[in-house]
Amino acid sequence: VHELLKANPRKDIQNSYGHTAASYAATNKFKAIADVLSRAPSKRELAQRAAEEKQRKSKADADLEAADDDEDLGPLGELADLIKGRKK
Repeated sequence: VHELLKANPRKDIQNSYGHTAASYAATNKFKAIADVLSRAPSKRELAQRAAEEKQRKSKADADLEAADDDEDLGPLGELADLIKGRKK
């Protein structure tokens, strides 16, 4: 379980019945595994998630800027300008 958690999976994912991996572990009397899965994220995990989010945001901003640089997009460019609140 520890090796699988090193990949930083989302532990809050639920199946169609609303069960999580932690709830299955607790139901089947695997208390140690349920505790590990229910544990709050460490400072390292929180920092890693924040860095990943920052990287995603900067990539999205770069993609938007690249789209702004494309002047001749025709109707798509006009639509993008309307969405962004700019008018031609």
